[in-house]
Amino acid sequence: MKLLTTIEEKTELLRRCGIDHLVIIPFSVEFSQMLPEDYIESFIIRHYRPHSIIIGYDHRFGLNRAGDINMLRSFADKGDYEVIEIEQKRIDSMKISSTAIRKALKASEIKKAHKLLGYPYQLKGKVIHGEKLGKKIGFRTANIQVEDPDKLIPGEGIYAALVHYQNQQYKGMLYIGTKPTLRAAGELSVEVHLFDFNRNVYSEEIVVEFVDFVRKDATFDNLEELTHRMESDKEEVLKILKNVGTERLSLKT
Repeated sequence: MKLLTTIEEKTELLRRCGIDHLVIIPFSVEFSQMLPEDYIESFIIRHYRPHSIIIGYDHRFGLNRAGDINMLRSFADKGDYEVIEIEQKRIDSMKISSTAIRKALKASEIKKAHKLLGYPYQLKGKVIHGEKLGKKIGFRTANIQVEDPDKLIPGEGIYAALVHYQNQQYKGMLYIGTKPTLRAAGELSVEVHLFDFNRNVYSEEIVVEFVDFVRKDATFDNLEELTHRMESDKEEVLKILKNVGTERLSLKT
């Protein structure tokens, strides 16, 4: 199961919600084997003595996912807490769920994913040395080693993106794919071409924020044909980014 948000990103989202204190519990083997009754009594009540417990309508917890909202309610008098249920949420008749968001991202349905998430999806990572193939066709790119290997990578293709680097925002054309025109099928590459940017950013950390999908990855007969198509892609990306405001609800740090 690939992650939609890393611990760092979740922390930032909670900070924006006005949370005063955040406790992150390591999900160890011992913790995963805890009976749901013990989780409520020996962990939640004993350590936190909560006034209220907020839980999603379909959340399960404890060994074999045996605990649910009804079990929490059965301990409410003993623990002197209130249980607040978050009901199922929908946007434009679409059920909001992590599964729906993952499917949208893998299908490159970026706007749909953003609507369900409530903020732009992003990838964060370090710029590494690539094969210098982009230089051959006039599109130098920053190759990104995504920070968390469990982070979900959207579907292959070309995207309009915003790049955050050292508190500055730049427009960019993002590529996700295996470069079928330039080499035999290999590992997936994540790289971005920044417009009006000519700095050495090797080993630097950048954040790429998805704006919209342009086209699927494709194989071309030669470099000339590829270059011509990328020029068209550039025009389309700039057209998309022209109407994107400088301030967006991103998770940039």
